[in-house]
Amino acid sequence: MSVETENEPVEAIEELDLEDSANSVAFSRTPEPVAPVTKTYNHQQHQESFRGWIAILLIILLAIIVIYCLCFLSNLPQTDADKSLNNLIQILQVVFGPLVTLVATAVGYYFGANSKSSND
Repeated sequence: MSVETENEPVEAIEELDLEDSANSVAFSRTPEPVAPVTKTYNHQQHQESFRGWIAILLIILLAIIVIYCLCFLSNLPQTDADKSLNNLIQILQVVFGPLVTLVATAVGYYFGANSKSSND
């Protein structure tokens, strides 16, 4: 049996015999209810991953500043090299020291906490 539409003929779909045992689905028993899986919230997992991200970001920030300073030093103009170099040194004295201290503290705290938790 075929049905024609505007563009092309369409074959009729055969009806599915639901009484056929090969095509039937067994609904003989109801599924047993499954208890929901509950986990207690462990803040230490999130805290450790956050500490790791802070340490990584601080190291990246330190690397960016060092690379910027090296690029700046390699592109110093010949005419005002002393003035530019003195400005860079003053900026680094203000920024670089505290940043290195912050990175060392964060990384030391992160690895210190990891070694303490691995010993327990």
